[in-house]
Amino acid sequence: MTEHQRSYLERYQRLSKDLKRAHELKEACNVWFEIAKANRENNLLDTKERLYQFYDVVKASG
Repeated sequence: MTEHQRSYLERYQRLSKDLKRAHELKEACNVWFEIAKANRENNLLDTKERLYQFYDVVKASG
């Protein structure tokens, strides 16, 4: 993300708690996805467990 893009992101996050939370959830999803890609078929149980953890974060966010 460029510095210009980051400044817009920070501005909108200050304006709306919902937008800030949505961005946090998007980033959490991206982390899960990257781990799932790295795990591939070698560690499906870890991938599944992390997915359920992500679901819990989403549910807790309202």
